[in-house]
Amino acid sequence: MNPRAVQMETNENDQDEDEEVESALTKEACSQTDASATVKSMSPPHSVVKNYEREQFLSFLRAIYNRVDDPNARGPPSIETTSVLFETVFYEPTLLCIRTPITPTGHRIATLRDVLFDFRRCFVLYADMMTALPEICALTEADRITIAKNRFAPFYWWLACCWTAKAGCDGVCYSNGSYHPSEVSQKAFPEARNVSRLSVESVSVPLRSLDLTEAEVLIGSIYNIFQEFPRPPNISLESEMIMERGRDKYTRMMINCIPVGEPQSAIRFGTISILQASITSLKYLTSDNIEVSDVLQIVPIDDWTNDIFQARKNCPQGADM
Repeated sequence: MNPRAVQMETNENDQDEDEEVESALTKEACSQTDASATVKSMSPPHSVVKNYEREQFLSFLRAIYNRVDDPNARGPPSIETTSVLFETVFYEPTLLCIRTPITPTGHRIATLRDVLFDFRRCFVLYADMMTALPEICALTEADRITIAKNRFAPFYWWLACCWTAKAGCDGVCYSNGSYHPSEVSQKAFPEARNVSRLSVESVSVPLRSLDLTEAEVLIGSIYNIFQEFPRPPNISLESEMIMERGRDKYTRMMINCIPVGEPQSAIRFGTISILQASITSLKYLTSDNIEVSDVLQIVPIDDWTNDIFQARKNCPQGADM
């Protein structure tokens, strides 16, 4: 037998085997690539994920906002002065009042009882939302209370101004169908600096032109809790970082819920953000109103309420809360 012929046959066999192995490896690689492409194609786009997260969060907020207590489970809400502390009502808000339906229609002028009850009902809503937010739950107990004392006023004014914009009433719209008029002669009690008119002109009128959606109002209430800087004093660095991450998260969610195209959404969000300065001013003026009412013995101030406004005084000058 020709040795050269044997060698050539052996080489040809080896080449065939190599080609078979290469073909098998190529098929396997292609199979893996196809599988990867299939998984990738099955994964929802980033915008879909964001929309899903937003809708989940909106459902969560709606459930809290629409929560109503059985009126027969307890007696009628009390508006008498109480010495209960802030920490107590923050975790047990129904000590202040039961959860009544929120009906911000602004169809009648508020009585003093309406004004007082609205403040308490909004605090119950605030406490319900705050104690359910994962970022707030992650704070230390002391930092949680510090933040809670400082963030109620902007939360309150955001909702009140949104309600006023929707209702179209000439004054501050409350959660119970009433409103506090801008007209001095119609007020249930005097104001230190005519806060009602200022709130309408500086915040509610611009919001009315935006015609906010339900999503913008609800997510905006949480955005207002996180968006202000610098943070209140005497909180830990860890809590500071948690609040910063929360601010970034709810800012993105706020932008994502704006129902217009990308360029317009930036302008719309910018308009909403600018209004935060006016809400901050209303927060300070509210403190003045509370002090005046207390001095004149028009509105009895509870200890828990006083804690909210004392928190603003304790902030270093030039620092916002």
